[in-house]
Amino acid sequence: MARGKAQNKRLLTHVWGYLSENGPQTSQDISDWYNMKVKQSVGANHGCDCRSLSAVLSSSMLFGTVGTRICTTSTGNKGKYSVYEARPLNDVIDRAIRSRKPVHKFPQFVREAIQERLDNEELQ
Repeated sequence: MARGKAQNKRLLTHVWGYLSENGPQTSQDISDWYNMKVKQSVGANHGCDCRSLSAVLSSSMLFGTVGTRICTTSTGNKGKYSVYEARPLNDVIDRAIRSRKPVHKFPQFVREAIQERLDNEELQ
């Protein structure tokens, strides 16, 4: 799992892009995808497990929980996993501005979108 705030921001960026393209997924599916694709392509030295990933996603305003799904793992165990979806970027920006959190707390793509929105509002 991501160990620091910067690594969590990278994780959130990757997962938000993945869910935006592929639709809602279980935390187990996201964890498997992240460990197989992102870890190999980026050369990250950390993986993520399903529970810690779910903790990061549930505390982020980038994602919403749309339900739960019972899945059978490769070892035959059944587990109950949350299903996450990526919120639309405009919704994320609205929530971020309303939250009054410092801008540096958000991933880079959200910071850029917030700045663009604020610049457009100043021009009007």
